[in-house]
Amino acid sequence: MKEQPKPLAWLVVASGLIAVGALGFHLLAGLSWVDALFYVVTTLTTVGYEAPPHLTPEAKLFLVVYIIAAVGTVGVAVAKLTQTIVVERMLHALGKRRESGLERLKDHWIICGLGRVGLQVAEQIASSGEKLVAVETDTRRVEEIQNTNWPVVVGDATREEILEKAGIHRAKGLVAALSEDADNVYVTLSAKALKADLRIVVRAGDVQAVNTLYRAGADKVINPVRSGAAALARAALSPAVADFFELINISRELDLDFDSFRVVDGSSLAGQTLREAPLRSRYNAIVIAIHGSDDHVVYNPSGETRIEPGDELILLAPRTAMAGLRRDFFMARSNP
Repeated sequence: MKEQPKPLAWLVVASGLIAVGALGFHLLAGLSWVDALFYVVTTLTTVGYEAPPHLTPEAKLFLVVYIIAAVGTVGVAVAKLTQTIVVERMLHALGKRRESGLERLKDHWIICGLGRVGLQVAEQIASSGEKLVAVETDTRRVEEIQNTNWPVVVGDATREEILEKAGIHRAKGLVAALSEDADNVYVTLSAKALKADLRIVVRAGDVQAVNTLYRAGADKVINPVRSGAAALARAALSPAVADFFELINISRELDLDFDSFRVVDGSSLAGQTLREAPLRSRYNAIVIAIHGSDDHVVYNPSGETRIEPGDELILLAPRTAMAGLRRDFFMARSNP
């Protein structure tokens, strides 16, 4: 989006035209500085007082050119300045309303950037039932999503005070989807400094930035170009697999979803084999892989694989069963 001139720029343009006009009237019409300024203002505001007396041909030519060039420009500058002040005040008030209730929000996701990628991420997270807060500098983008009920912090996500306003100390994760990789690196560094155990997922516009983002502390870095290319290749070479993933991720036809759960101490699953565990019989959940606490990953584990505390289970299950799975097996039990 092309950046619009700032209010200060319009003010500079208007002041410059007034100064040029005053100088021209002073030199060409022989007016004092006060009279020159008076005639400039009456000319620009189209009040219509008489022209200065005894104008020379040069002064008349200057006045014609000045009126053509300056009147319209100053009119546009005043209109733009007024519009900017009014719109900015309205959008600022809108942003304040969208920030209400942030102090009570916890276990939420922070979405940094509401561009094309960030907006899609926010919609996906909201549709999954998760809580989120969006952070966006462009107040016009905030206005465009006013039909949603997401809290929005209007500000620069690279600033720590903005992340704190978004409740980073109470958040469960952050998605950095800003357009510039350098900004995403800065957000990642700031977020990790504020909350070391925060899960951070980052968009990388350039493949070369992936390693930098991981070194900055990102837990997962996604390059949309590479991911899109892989999806295109899969659609070309394995259309049935591509259709299956599309049904799961986009449509509601299968009502299935992937998720990962970590087995906490005290879970009834700890010590059981997959065959003994009621994941399949009670929740129709399929264990795709087990990420052990020693970072060893077992894909398509057999029924004799034993579940240990600290293991992370990657499951495919009905969406309606996910909440029950988390509640019954993967949440820490409070002491009686």
